[in-house]
Amino acid sequence: MTPEQRARDDAKAQQGRPLVSVGLPVYNGERYLAQAIDCVLDQTYQNLELIISDNASTDSTAEICQRYAARDARVSYYRAPTNGGVAWNFNRVVELANGPYFKWMACDDLIEAEFVERGVDGLEDHPEAVLSHSATRVIGPDGEHLRHDRTKITVAGPDPVRRFRDVMIEPHTCMWQFGVIRLDALRSLPNDPMGGYSHADGVLLERLALLGTFHESSETLFSYRRHPGQSMAQFENAAGGLDRHAFAVFFDHDLEGKIVFPTWRLLRENAASAWLNPLPVRRRAAATAMVLRWVVRKRRDLFTEIGTGIGTVIGRIRSRISELATRR
Repeated sequence: MTPEQRARDDAKAQQGRPLVSVGLPVYNGERYLAQAIDCVLDQTYQNLELIISDNASTDSTAEICQRYAARDARVSYYRAPTNGGVAWNFNRVVELANGPYFKWMACDDLIEAEFVERGVDGLEDHPEAVLSHSATRVIGPDGEHLRHDRTKITVAGPDPVRRFRDVMIEPHTCMWQFGVIRLDALRSLPNDPMGGYSHADGVLLERLALLGTFHESSETLFSYRRHPGQSMAQFENAAGGLDRHAFAVFFDHDLEGKIVFPTWRLLRENAASAWLNPLPVRRRAAATAMVLRWVVRKRRDLFTEIGTGIGTVIGRIRSRISELATRR
């Protein structure tokens, strides 16, 4: 930190810095949870609250959280009586937040001590930004460095439609969702910030990109952990891709047993993103044109899901007919 930066930080500290709400949704996170909580409470930026929402864990998650809540007044612990799904839990911590700035914290990720401070600085120094993040490293189960997460997407440019297009169409890992975000921007989004469907985190970022830029620090202060117990690993299919049907149910338990069309749901949400925003009609039309480009890229998945859905319906009808026949 340069002397100028330190002097600026000291001045801000004397004036009283804004509260940052860190929301930690968790379900059976006992292996890494204490590490995640420690790195939040050890931040150089101390004016923060940690909101933990436990989705009816069955391991020692509750005991770990209760210990921290008992010894640090900044920690608030909430436990749901039943598991409401990932989307519900992510939205719950947003509802409980009190500060003008908000950050989601995964129970298995890590942040350096300066992460929140740099995030607040990024938002205060860039009023046009709705989100501030750092460069990301990917680590393994035991914290070993695997690689850096690099993206070529432009999210700092002045054109909201270009930002929307890049986040929607270009491949990325959605790590920005774990940055420091303006809470009023999150709460202004249509419906809940985190949707109950596969790739809802990508749609969240699309909608934020329409509202403002993303600021990214060149410092590597965020570590995303890859391990066998995380959701992305649990729902990989035999070909190494993502089982989007199972992943959709993971986000929203109400989808259990239903026929799900994940890519068609994404089309609906992308179209909603293009129109349910405060941009002028002309810019909304331009965003809609970007959604049509997305449709062209995803046309095979869209047609495949129709065929799969028809096949599932036919299979269920045959099964029902066979069941009735055996009762006679």
